[in-house]
Amino acid sequence: MSNYEIGYGKPPKASQFPTGKSGNPKGRPKGTKSAESIAKDLFFKPVTVTQNGKPTKMPVIAALLARLLATAMKGDHKAIKLAWDLYAKYAGSTNPSSMADLMAGHSVFDLTADDVASITKHKLLEGVS
Repeated sequence: MSNYEIGYGKPPKASQFPTGKSGNPKGRPKGTKSAESIAKDLFFKPVTVTQNGKPTKMPVIAALLARLLATAMKGDHKAIKLAWDLYAKYAGSTNPSSMADLMAGHSVFDLTADDVASITKHKLLEGVS
């Protein structure tokens, strides 16, 4: 035997793992999913929805947004505000300061003058950033 010294940080050669063999052959166990990955899995899971009398497959998030817009178009003021907030946040101009800025050139909705007056009257765009 060679003059190999056994001590702290120097285990006996017989108890060391052989060259080329892992100390953890099964590897790290798979952990639990994060809340973000669970939410992504659920929101992007395809579901079948009936649109215009025909079944259509779309992600859950798209179905929810379609339902929100349908509710908003029926006149639900809370749904209208939420739809405007989402539009302003994700698709609108970077910093809308007025109704005209918010709708400039890329409106999802065709609003009449009465609709604009109603939105302004009920202050549905307050706090939209």
